Amino acid sequence: VSVTFVSLFGGLAFNPASVSFDYTNFDVPATVSVSGVDDFVDQGFSHGDAVSFVVASADSLEECLEANRPACGQAAKYANFSTSQGPGTKGGAVLLNATVLDNDAAGLILSTHAVNATYDNFGDPLDHGDYTISLASKPTGPVSIDVGGLGPFSNATPQILTIEPEAWSTSVPIFINA
Repeated sequence: VSVTFVSLFGGLAFNPASVSFDYTNFDVPATVSVSGVDDFVDQGFSHGDAVSFVVASADSLEECLEANRPACGQAAKYANFSTSQGPGTKGGAVLLNATVLDNDAAGLILSTHAVNATYDNFGDPLDHGDYTISLASKPTGPVSIDVGGLGPFSNATPQILTIEPEAWSTSVPIFINA
């Protein structure tokens, strides 16, 4: 009999992912470690998931009885294992509810908090200031950032930037001209 563990919403990982029992170890408990998957997406403080169990056996009850292996016959009883509908079940599968604590937080990461750009006495730019910006966690959709609001004597390039979810951790350079 093999028991495979499945995360209902994909937020859980299992080690090992499945365990097997036969006539030599059917009465020995198996330990499975369950951990949250770090997806880098801010989903609030916590979110729910559930563990589902898939039970299967390659043995048929008839084969076990013919081979005079009664313990095998016990395992074969689980070949078509299912549960009735009721609390803690979904589609006939037993569910073990889990709470995943999320350590991701939405925010911006700036390479610096002060930028100096210079211009001459005629107002012409001499040197630009630059910094980079990236996101602190993976967004679920594109994020637009307006870098404007610098004042009448300076501008940013780009002034508006859009960061796609797959590029959330890539630093984007911003240039400030005075």
